[in-house]
Amino acid sequence: MTVKFLPWRPDADVYGEAAGVAFGSRFLDLVVTYCGDQTFEWEVVDACDVIEGGITVSAVEARRAAEFAGRRALFCVVA
Repeated sequence: MTVKFLPWRPDADVYGEAAGVAFGSRFLDLVVTYCGDQTFEWEVVDACDVIEGGITVSAVEARRAAEFAGRRALFCVVA
């Protein structure tokens, strides 16, 4: 099996961007939401459960954190 990454795209449902990472039948959503106070909230979502998240001061940093946490969580979930 291979890990597949669905690239970041604007997503009106989260007022920001969303991406995905998948391995076999497991899929995790990666979400970055633009906050009004110049911060960016990121989350890794498994089905409807947020399994990790945080707040950063740049969109690039938020995407990077979400990608790293998503890969780590995916391998923990699949293992």
